[in-house]
Amino acid sequence: MKRAASMLKMKCDESMLSAVDDEESKMEGRWMKARPILRWLKENVVLVLTSFGILMGLVIGILGRLAHPSEEAVIYMSFPGDLFMGMLKMVIVPLLISSLVSGLAQVTSRASGKMGLIVLGYYLLTTVIAMITGTALVILIHPGNPSIKRISDEKAEKPEYETTSGDAIMDLFRNLFPDNIVRACFQSTRTVYTIKEVYSRTMLVSNETFNEIDFFNSSNVTLTRKLIRETIYEDGMNILGVILFSIAFGIALSKLGDEGRIVVRFFSVVNDVVGKIVEVIMWYAPIGICCLIAGKLWSLENMEETFRQLGLLILTVMLGLLIHLFVTMQLLFFAFTRRNPFTFFRGMMDAFLITLGHSSSTASLPVTFRCLEERNHVDKHVSRFVCPVGATINVDGSALLEAVCVIFIAQMNGISLDAGRLITVMLTATLASMGASSIPGSGLVLVMMVMGSLGLPSDDIPLLFTIDWFLDRVRTAICVIGDSYCAGVVDHFMKKDLAKLSSSAQSVNKFEVVDIPDAQDRKSELASFNDNSSV
Repeated sequence: MKRAASMLKMKCDESMLSAVDDEESKMEGRWMKARPILRWLKENVVLVLTSFGILMGLVIGILGRLAHPSEEAVIYMSFPGDLFMGMLKMVIVPLLISSLVSGLAQVTSRASGKMGLIVLGYYLLTTVIAMITGTALVILIHPGNPSIKRISDEKAEKPEYETTSGDAIMDLFRNLFPDNIVRACFQSTRTVYTIKEVYSRTMLVSNETFNEIDFFNSSNVTLTRKLIRETIYEDGMNILGVILFSIAFGIALSKLGDEGRIVVRFFSVVNDVVGKIVEVIMWYAPIGICCLIAGKLWSLENMEETFRQLGLLILTVMLGLLIHLFVTMQLLFFAFTRRNPFTFFRGMMDAFLITLGHSSSTASLPVTFRCLEERNHVDKHVSRFVCPVGATINVDGSALLEAVCVIFIAQMNGISLDAGRLITVMLTATLASMGASSIPGSGLVLVMMVMGSLGLPSDDIPLLFTIDWFLDRVRTAICVIGDSYCAGVVDHFMKKDLAKLSSSAQSVNKFEVVDIPDAQDRKSELASFNDNSSV
């Protein structure tokens, strides 16, 4: 009887232990399933908080409009956002100069030779095509409409005389070559037309005296208006001059070799420091963006039209990026290599999807290397050269996005851009994107740079925060695919050189096998030598 009871107790204990083990295994399985989600949340906590800030800004802005807020309420609501915009503008100059100088000083020294020329030529070609595509689409679709804004009478008044395309092109070159690089950091050159009134009088020879009142009241006085063209300095950073100076400085620094290594290291450290500052600023982004969006929605005249135009802006940017990805890149890759571009693209899907998640081409480099080398069979020497360089200077998607956003804001403000200003937009967007394309979330900072070169108001940038988190990821992912296609093109043109390189490496590795005596034989020989020397 006791034995049966003990057996029953053992079975109960075993069943309880098995139940506990099953429960622990279930908990472990749930933890294993939740671990990727928790890891993603940890890596993208700023993105999650920023998305929450955007959502709260939309809710506060839409519900707050029901109370018909006054202009004073709009100012108070927008104040934390204005601080955020000031922080972003504060880092523009150090970010631009340090990234360009350090990037070009390192890239140019590596990019010497045939491979570097192919890479630079390919990126230049694709960037020009992307800029033309985006500019044409935003002009044709015309997503911006000034009717959504409360424009005061002073802002609505247009100048009587506007500058011509020739003036805009001459201003472009004046800003490219500033006479004072320090002044270029806060002032730019612009041609303006002013009307000056000139009074003249036909003087009669007489002994009469007259004063100033008699002069203007006289019937002999004639008023002449002269249109005078003059070049002035206006507030706003001369982004073109700063960029060109930084490019020239970086290239010249790369020519110094070891002598300029300390300076290159200095600008690299400055670039890293500015990146850390941007990361700290982005922790304040959820509050700033929430207040900016809410304040902007309160100040809009027609909110429904605003969202419609933002939808058109997303359509314009996405259409331009998709045309660049599935038409331009595919045709160029097939024209240069005679290979199926869609098969190549299928091999890069892992890198494309991962970049959509964290919006950094630099962080995607390990996956990009694996996709290129294992799936598309690109030589390791090519992939390890092209992709890091492309993460710095490939600006196809960035330049297209910035040009479209700048022209969209100009359309919202009723500002017409002639051919000269459009060229300025395209050139400035291309140059400003260099060196900052690998930084997550740098799109709106660059948009402010381009707008500053045209003297456009930055009041409408808060609207772009609602869609930038999505468009920034798409353009970065397309830039990664562009780097991959460039690596495929370079691999095609460099096959003979790479074959010579591998054959020379194999010849170096070939050596004659020599019989090396082991340690015991060396010891015996040394002992016999000592014996002979003692004798």
